[in-house]
Amino acid sequence: MNRPDSGAGAAFAGAASARSPLIWLLAVGTFAVGTDNLVIAGILPLLSNDLGVGVDSAGLLVTAYALAYGVGSPFLAAFTGRISRYRASVWAIGVFVLANLLCAAAPSYGLLFGARVLAGLSAALYTPAAYALAVSLAPPERRGRAISTVLMGISTSTLFGVPLGTLIGHRTNWHGTFLFVAALSALAMAALIRMGRTLPPAPPVPAASLIERLAPLARPMLLLTLLPGFFWMIGGIAVFTYIT
Repeated sequence: MNRPDSGAGAAFAGAASARSPLIWLLAVGTFAVGTDNLVIAGILPLLSNDLGVGVDSAGLLVTAYALAYGVGSPFLAAFTGRISRYRASVWAIGVFVLANLLCAAAPSYGLLFGARVLAGLSAALYTPAAYALAVSLAPPERRGRAISTVLMGISTSTLFGVPLGTLIGHRTNWHGTFLFVAALSALAMAALIRMGRTLPPAPPVPAASLIERLAPLARPMLLLTLLPGFFWMIGGIAVFTYIT
């Protein structure tokens, strides 16, 4: 004998299954974001020689992106909290595409620096929006898996995206590396737009305010717990940026 709610349960399961590919597309976007963050390391000498700046100045392009990303993420996520996470993800990845096209076309160090800041800000909006959207698309028992899938995009970018972007840069020039990231991001954006229009609306996820997002910084024990990771990231990124 069928339970009265079996039809509704089957419908929800079907909707969740249909949304699963969208979660993987969100991971493609984070793959592009992770690649853009670290690929500068592989083309640093090319940038330094072509733009006529020192290697240390070229390395500041990583700093510009990282600071824009780190500082901008909680503010942008809070200020766009009333916008649907799907729309925020699409708009953010769209600006990310534009920023990387500007990087590819930048004729000077100053313009490239500004484009890197724009790329970092758009990535800062896209990443939390993608996480929130993935949570809203998955049933409660699979939300951890959904977040892990989106996070996997950033993790695998170091393994695959950065070497491929570096190879493209050395086979063509550094402009080609940014075009590669822009093309990858545009592919994710186009697929998100196409698939998003065919999906049923996802249940809303309450957006945290800026105060709520920054509140954990007032907890000394949490800060102490994060400290090893903080120093690990400083050591890793500082060495990785100048590894070439």
